[in-house]
Amino acid sequence: MFRSVTALLSLALVACATGGDGTDDGNALSAGFGDGGNDSTPGSAGGTTGSPGDSGSGSGAATQGGSQGDTGADTGGETGVADSTPPPNCGDGIVDRDEQCDDGAESATCTSLCSISSCGDGIVNVSASESCDDAGESATCDDDCTFVECGDLVVNATAGEACEGKQTALCDIDCTAVECGDGTLNTLAGEVCDDGGESASCDVDCTPASCGDAVANMAAGEACDDAGDSVTCDADCTAVECGDGDINVAAGEECDDGMPPANNDGCSASCESEFPHPCDAGTDPITGSGWVVCSADANEAWISHSAAGGGNFHPDLICAQLGYAGYTFTGGTCGNVCGFCEGPTSCMAPGAQNFAGGGECGTDVGGTILCFTVQWLCVNP
Repeated sequence: MFRSVTALLSLALVACATGGDGTDDGNALSAGFGDGGNDSTPGSAGGTTGSPGDSGSGSGAATQGGSQGDTGADTGGETGVADSTPPPNCGDGIVDRDEQCDDGAESATCTSLCSISSCGDGIVNVSASESCDDAGESATCDDDCTFVECGDLVVNATAGEACEGKQTALCDIDCTAVECGDGTLNTLAGEVCDDGGESASCDVDCTPASCGDAVANMAAGEACDDAGDSVTCDADCTAVECGDGDINVAAGEECDDGMPPANNDGCSASCESEFPHPCDAGTDPITGSGWVVCSADANEAWISHSAAGGGNFHPDLICAQLGYAGYTFTGGTCGNVCGFCEGPTSCMAPGAQNFAGGGECGTDVGGTILCFTVQWLCVNP
């Protein structure tokens, strides 16, 4: 009896001394006690298991007088934090080998996956004031882990922002770069209006539509705009056209009566004057005496001698030469040119028309003759 007990104790001590890492062979005693034969029954797992990463497999076989313990193979190792699955014991408040931190729950410094909290790690940590975390800039999340919002001072190109902050000379209030025609008014950039293009009230250069501003605006009814009369454009921003009532000297018009182009109405079909202009001058076809036009229109022309001392004039011939049917009203001038007995006058600064009569001094083949310092009026019927 004493020997049996001693043998049992010896076997137990051998089993403890040779058992596997963290496991014992539950059948060691029974397997080692008997007739000394080999027992291949695997040992059951027992005792305290190792930390995660050590996977022991019981494979020891008992031998006569003792048992062989587990030979565990370490196949796990430290694998790090999974993308979305926390380690097995994450949240227990104890930092295990596969955890970077463990505050028992999400905290300002530790994520719910037991990793150190960092904006850009792809793990939203509300406790760390993160609204979002897309592991970098995205269309909905800024790289500071706040939601995208124009005006948040964080430029997010992925969300279409070209700039940020309040409106400036370079940045519109909608976080796009300043561009005339983008439909966003930016007075700091010098825009007075911006209708997204030409409109009835706004030019394409973001200034108010105004005839004469040198910006043609079709939407405002302008056919052209050369900032005044030009060869092709009238000052009212319409195309040059003889008969439109707008005399355009730059386009070669001498007159424009607003009537359908026609001849013999004072203004020709090409908008050339059919009557003389002030200061047009000539000489009598017979005597050679000089005369000058003081004023004229389609119905009448005021003619005066032009040289000191006057001369001899054939008013019928001169009026016909100027395109008038005849003459009427004559008188002296007291020596004035284009005036009557007053201070210095001229075709550039005529005095008052005052035909006192007289001046006729005979006739010849050219008709009536007017003599000396005289003036007369050519007329049409």
